[in-house]
Amino acid sequence: MKLNFDGIVRMLDCSTAHLDRASRDVLRQSDANSLIAYSHDYGWFSFVHGAPCDDETPVLRAIWDAAREADCDWIKFDADGTDHEGLTRFDDWKLEEAEDPEVVLDEETSRINHYCCPECDHEWADEWSCAVDDDCGNCGCRHITPYFSAENENGETEEARRHLLAELRAERAKSGT
Repeated sequence: MKLNFDGIVRMLDCSTAHLDRASRDVLRQSDANSLIAYSHDYGWFSFVHGAPCDDETPVLRAIWDAAREADCDWIKFDADGTDHEGLTRFDDWKLEEAEDPEVVLDEETSRINHYCCPECDHEWADEWSCAVDDDCGNCGCRHITPYFSAENENGETEEARRHLLAELRAERAKSGT
């Protein structure tokens, strides 16, 4: 017996990388405008048939229009959401995190994280406030965990980072990892 489910809706899965800063601000402040949006740990759910708000951005409008054309009622904006080829990617969220007063990147609290992409073997080091996953700038592989992370207590220079990275590569080559 086949069940008939009423009330099933379509939802577009969309990466938060397709939202510029102004669009993210509008979604964050949905209580203050007529937009229907609910935040979750890694983005927002947005109802696409709600009344347009005065603060809506061209970026949001384009994504909402695309969702409506696909007969979707909701959009799930998520950090791990689908990256759509026809939509612009914005990387200004990295700047936004750096400007966040909760995130302090200084010599006393920062870490130097060392990464190796499992897809293309690209290696890099980056400074963060903790041992956080990063995305490969070479092939776009997401959520790569650092294979080594150390406190940057002495304001490590780029030359010292390269030297440490070379030592770590040699150790990894010896151990076969």
